[in-house]
Amino acid sequence: MKYYKFGLLVFFTLLFTIGGKAVTLVGMYKRGEITLVEDPSFGKNTDWETLLYNYGKEFTIGPDGSIYVAHGQQHFISKFNMNGNFVRNFMQAGQGPLDCFLPHDLSILDDKYLVVVDFVEYRKITLVDLDHIDTKHVIVLKTNQIPWKVIALKGNKIAYLSRKFKTISKWEQKRIHQVILKNTVTGNEAVVATYEYNYKSRSTGAIYYIVHDRVWFWDVYIARSNDGNLIVGASDRPTLDIISTEGKKIKTINLNLPVIKMTNEDKSVIDKIANSRRIKTSSGYTMDSEFKNIILASSFFGDHFPYYKAIATDSIGNILVFPNDQCRKDCDFKFQVYSPEGKYICTTKINPGKFKLEFTRFGLYTIAFTDKGIFGIWDLKDAEDIYLRIVKVKIQ
Repeated sequence: MKYYKFGLLVFFTLLFTIGGKAVTLVGMYKRGEITLVEDPSFGKNTDWETLLYNYGKEFTIGPDGSIYVAHGQQHFISKFNMNGNFVRNFMQAGQGPLDCFLPHDLSILDDKYLVVVDFVEYRKITLVDLDHIDTKHVIVLKTNQIPWKVIALKGNKIAYLSRKFKTISKWEQKRIHQVILKNTVTGNEAVVATYEYNYKSRSTGAIYYIVHDRVWFWDVYIARSNDGNLIVGASDRPTLDIISTEGKKIKTINLNLPVIKMTNEDKSVIDKIANSRRIKTSSGYTMDSEFKNIILASSFFGDHFPYYKAIATDSIGNILVFPNDQCRKDCDFKFQVYSPEGKYICTTKINPGKFKLEFTRFGLYTIAFTDKGIFGIWDLKDAEDIYLRIVKVKIQ
């Protein structure tokens, strides 16, 4: 599940004027670097210590600029206005119409509904009417498969990503990804893309981390295009597919990304992880040599690493691709920008200042790019306590 510890909830907003001239999103990207500096006047009178605490936070932004925060571990949603002022809390733990359990994957459907996804095994998706947050106007959906990732599209359609696992042999498993369109009115579902990967692993211990870490192993990602269609990417290939809400492929976008070959240093890291794996025998703990040989074989990863580790879109339709740079600690936060038509524009990065920016192995749930500003969820670099607040940050 997508729950991880953050010491600070950061919503940061750009000041889109530099030197008296208006700056567009694309103009900002083309500068090559975004520096974050906190605006202390934002949410100045808000009691952050009472309203926001603990961890497991995800968010989305409504059509009027309202900010909706999912408190995953506390099982409710908070609403703030675009200025960072608290509006209300809603939902609670449970399985009733306006209840939730470990809410995540918030998105907005047709500018009318807040989409809230429960813990994956419940297969429950709740549509909360943004104008009438009450049990009378709620729609509760059940999915045919387990929804690992959900995104709202348009025309009463949502998309979700499912994963299935099949054991092939002692050391081999198949991971099957399916991208599914769901009609929220009729409840009908249709599979629009399927990806299958065989890999050598047991699903426990240190190797579980390697197999499911996006730096090391291929994965499938979904996002929403600016016109409400579906973007699908499998990171074993440098392309993205645009699929209509009727399930038809509209086009394929070729990404400006190089093949990433495994180096001797990479193999050394894998060898260390393999050596950390021990099994118990009558004489104590010993290395399972068969297991080590399997994961050091070239077939464990295929012939190259993933091309990227996340995709997203901004509010005007540019597609943002976060390359797999093999970095695992103190990494630069870089991304490529493509136009809605798929043309490469530039590569840029964020200079975090005092904030701590990082990916989790579950994906990109900590940032949103809009024409009103950029919003995100991050730690302060040297924070000792979990103390959450919404912070506005402007470009220097």
